[in-house]
Amino acid sequence: MTVLISGGAGFIASFVLDRILKTTDWDVILLCKSDSKFSKIRLADVNAANNPRVRFIRADISSGVPPIEDIDYILHMGAESHVDISISEPEKHIRSNIFGTYKMLEYARTLPNLKKFLQFSTDEVYGSAKSGETFSEWSRYNSGNPYAATKAAAEELSLAWENTYKVPVVITHSMNVFGERQQPKSVIPLFIKKIIDGKTLTVHVDAEGNAVTRSFIYGADVADATLRVLVDGTIRQKYGFAGFETRIDDLARRIAKIIGKDAIIEYAYPSVLRPGVDTRYSVTGTNMQDEFGWAPCNSVDEQLQKTVQWYQTHEEWFL
Repeated sequence: MTVLISGGAGFIASFVLDRILKTTDWDVILLCKSDSKFSKIRLADVNAANNPRVRFIRADISSGVPPIEDIDYILHMGAESHVDISISEPEKHIRSNIFGTYKMLEYARTLPNLKKFLQFSTDEVYGSAKSGETFSEWSRYNSGNPYAATKAAAEELSLAWENTYKVPVVITHSMNVFGERQQPKSVIPLFIKKIIDGKTLTVHVDAEGNAVTRSFIYGADVADATLRVLVDGTIRQKYGFAGFETRIDDLARRIAKIIGKDAIIEYAYPSVLRPGVDTRYSVTGTNMQDEFGWAPCNSVDEQLQKTVQWYQTHEEWFL
């Protein structure tokens, strides 16, 4: 079997790649827009660098996919994913997430033996959830920022290509993923670095002054769920990967406790940086439970501990 992973040297993809190499005999082709320092560290960290089962192809999928044949599975993870950048540079996200998905789907049409095309998406497409509210996999979308809108558009393209051209599409919705090898500007590595350095952490609040909440899931759990859906998921079905919910300031204190320092927190309403901030996201994992009996690992403290330790022993990541 051969799987093609777009965004293959990305943070979440590194967990999927690690699991594939450890639990299958598949060959892997990674489509990557860049071979940055972060990409190289990730590949080395999961023993994929110079691995004969792994082929690295540098390509910007929004400009087209190289003519690669004999692909059994496509895992489309390539995307621009930073909400703040989507607000300041929406066209960048439109090109990557919408046009890039179009190019991947058109490429998939050329593969007569393709078993599955997995569109990796986000819980942000549903928009902000009220307290106690949890969206189902097929809840109506209500995107609150350009990033979410482009991911919702990519999903709709995928479903249209399944219906019109019979591309064997499945869709996943993941909550905020955390773990080793994440970009330094993401919230958990950013908090880790600032706590270590004794700097102030900025926590976003809503218009009423309440700290925003987010749900998190560890990268290894996401990899496990993703491969289950890739192989055995029902075509044209959507699957939510549910994790644990926390206020962001409570998460900061939890990380600080692991490090052994205090969390210095300031609260701010991000009216300029992130106008109309979504207060909370929530998506059910019903289909994962019903079809696979799957739920994420409950050892959150161990996962956070492992995550913190990785960044503490990889100072070069922040340079």
